[in-house]
Amino acid sequence: GRMLFYSWGARESRGEHFLSWTGANRGVLVLEGADDADGSWHMERRDPFADYRLVFNGAPKAIVAAGVSADTDQLRGRATAEVSELTWEAP
Repeated sequence: GRMLFYSWGARESRGEHFLSWTGANRGVLVLEGADDADGSWHMERRDPFADYRLVFNGAPKAIVAAGVSADTDQLRGRATAEVSELTWEAP
């Protein structure tokens, strides 16, 4: 199946989207750019079905899983993040 990743960009700007270098079944949508990392809380409200159509240019199937992760593999650095009040609402 396909996966949609929401990401903080390094060189990418907010709103950019692309297929991941790790596979064409993995789409990435950049929510914030590197310059937005100011240490403050950022709230996001997303419509994953609309985002899926934007990134993959096609109709989404049912969502079967959601996850939260972080990595700095390409940056060779460290990252600290906190997630609070993650909620899932029906459309």
